[in-house]
Amino acid sequence: MALLVGLAPAATASVVVNDVEPLIVSQDHAWPPFAYRDDNGEPRGLLIDFWQLIGAAMERPVTFALTDWDDSLVQVRDGHAHVHGGLFRSPERETFLDFGVEIFPLRAALFAAADLPALEAADLSGTVVGVTRGGFEEEFLRENHPGLELKTYENNDLLVRAAAGGEIAAFAADYPVGMYLLDRHASPERFRVLEVLYARQLSIAVARGETALLSQINAAITRLDADELSRITQKWMRSESVGKVPDWFWAGLPAGILTLLLGSLILYSRLLKRQVNQHTRRLLEINDALRAERDFSRSVLDASPAFFVALDEHRRIRMMNPAMLEALGYSAEEVIGGDFASLCVSPEEHESLHILLRHMGVSGKPVHRESHVLTRNGEQRLVEWHANSVKGASGRPEFFFAMGLDITERRRAEAQLEHIAHYDPLTGLPNRTLLQARLEHALELARRRDRRVAILFLDLNEFKQVNDRLGHACGDEVLRAVAERLHERVREEDTLARWGGDEFILLVEEVTDTGHIASLARDLLDRLTQPFTLSNGHPVHVGGSIGISLYPDDGDNPDALITRADMAMYQAKEQGRSMYQFYSRTDPQAPVDPHPS
Repeated sequence: MALLVGLAPAATASVVVNDVEPLIVSQDHAWPPFAYRDDNGEPRGLLIDFWQLIGAAMERPVTFALTDWDDSLVQVRDGHAHVHGGLFRSPERETFLDFGVEIFPLRAALFAAADLPALEAADLSGTVVGVTRGGFEEEFLRENHPGLELKTYENNDLLVRAAAGGEIAAFAADYPVGMYLLDRHASPERFRVLEVLYARQLSIAVARGETALLSQINAAITRLDADELSRITQKWMRSESVGKVPDWFWAGLPAGILTLLLGSLILYSRLLKRQVNQHTRRLLEINDALRAERDFSRSVLDASPAFFVALDEHRRIRMMNPAMLEALGYSAEEVIGGDFASLCVSPEEHESLHILLRHMGVSGKPVHRESHVLTRNGEQRLVEWHANSVKGASGRPEFFFAMGLDITERRRAEAQLEHIAHYDPLTGLPNRTLLQARLEHALELARRRDRRVAILFLDLNEFKQVNDRLGHACGDEVLRAVAERLHERVREEDTLARWGGDEFILLVEEVTDTGHIASLARDLLDRLTQPFTLSNGHPVHVGGSIGISLYPDDGDNPDALITRADMAMYQAKEQGRSMYQFYSRTDPQAPVDPHPS
C-alpha cells in the first residue's frame, strides 16, 4: 500500500489511496530529530518513521501535515488533521484533545551561553529567554518561573538560530532538539545546560470525542515490532552532553575563593611590614575589609549548587557547604572535625584518596578526577571533582579543598542510552551491533593465539504460528522465555545474542574440540523441545534448527562466518525438526559433524 508523506496541510484532506482515506498526522516542521523537513522539503525524523510503522500496522496510508508548533495543535483541534504525532499532556491541552498511549521519554532543558554567569534559572532575571510559541516549555516557565522575560519564536529552528546569532543568551527546548540544532547552526560548546526543567513522556492525541480513532491507533502501537522501534530510536537519537557548569566556574571559582580567603591576608602582611607606623585606624579598615571578603566568600559557597569541602592535612573536615551537606544527609555539626574518608568515602577508595592528597601536597598542582562519595544512608554518588592544596610557611600543605558536581544521574542516563544501543529491548540479550563487535574481538584473539571460534545460528521452528494463533504478546513472551532458557547453557565468556525476529546467535570462543560444539548444539535443541508455559497457563511447543560455522575453516571475518552458519541452519531445516548442521562447502547433505577435532 502506498505511503504518502510530506503533503502541505491544505492538500491533505482530499487525498485518498486505494479507496482508503489517509491518516493525517500533524506535527512541528522544525523539531529535529523528531520531525522536520529536509532540504528537499521531505518529512524526516524519529516520529516520521514511527508513524510510518503505525500506518503499516493499520494498513492505512499516512500523510504528514507539518507546520509551526502552535498551528499543529490547531490542525488537530479544528479537524484538519486526524492525530497529533507526539506532544506532552497538559490541563490546557486536555480541554480540546484526548490523549492516547505514551510513546517516547523526553527531557526539556534550559540552555545558556557558555560565558553567561548563571547557575540556575533564577539567575536569568533580566535576561531574555527564548521559547517556542505554544510549546510546553513556554507553559512550564510561565507557571514555574514567572519572573523570567520570555521571547517567543514560531519554531525551534528560528529559536536556536536566534541564540546562535547572539539575539538571545538563553533558551528552553527539548534536550535532543536543542543539541541537534546547535550542532547545525552553531556549536554545542557555545551553550551549556543550565537546568533540566522536566522529564516527561510524549503521547499521541486526537480531537476531543474521537475515541474510536484513538482506540485504533493505540491498538496499532501495541502491535509494533520491538526491533523496528529500537532501530529507529538508534537511528535518530544521539548521546550528547553539555556540562552544566561552565569552564569559567571551575577555573575561576577555586582561584577566586583562594584569593578571597588568603589574598587579602598576604597583602595585609606586606603592607604591615612596609607601613608599621601607619595609624591604627588604617589597620582596622584593613581588618574590616578582610572580614567582609571572608563573609562574601562564604556566602558564595553557601549559595553554590556545586559541592565544596575543605580538609586539613590529616583529612579532617574543616568546611563543607550546604549543597554537599544536604546531598549527603548530614548537618555541619556532625561532620566538622570528622575524618572525611570514614564519613564520605567507601573503604575500597580510601587508598586512592590518600594517594591523591599526597600527590597534590607534593606537586602543588590542581587535580581533576571522578570519585564516589557516600551519603548517610550508604548510597554512592559519583562526583566530578576539581581539587587543589594550599601550602603553609613550612612548604607543606596546610589544607586541601575541592569543588565537585554530582554527575550520578548524567552517567545513569548515558549508561541507559549505551544499553539501548547495544542490547535487545525485548530479551535483554546483546543485539547485532554488540555481537559483531565481540565477534571481531574474538577473531582478533583467535588469530594471535591460533585458536578456533564457533558461530551457532539458531532459528525457532513454527514460531510464526505462535504469533498468528496466540498473538504477538504471547510471541514476545515465548522469545523472552527462549532467551532465558538458552542463556542458562551459555558460558560466561561466550555471547548469546538476538539476531532478529526468532533468530539467535551464539558466539563460542576458545574452541578446542568440535565434538563439544556438536554436544552444545544438541543440548540447546533438547532444551527447546521442552514445552513453555505462558503466563496465561497456555502451553507452547517450539523447536529449533542450528547451523554452525567455524573459524578459520569456514571464514575469517564476521560476515562470512554468520552467512555460512545461516546457510548451514537452512540445511539443518531440510533434514527435519530439531537438527543441527555444520557448514559444508561441497556437500549440503554431509554428516552432522564434518569437522573432526
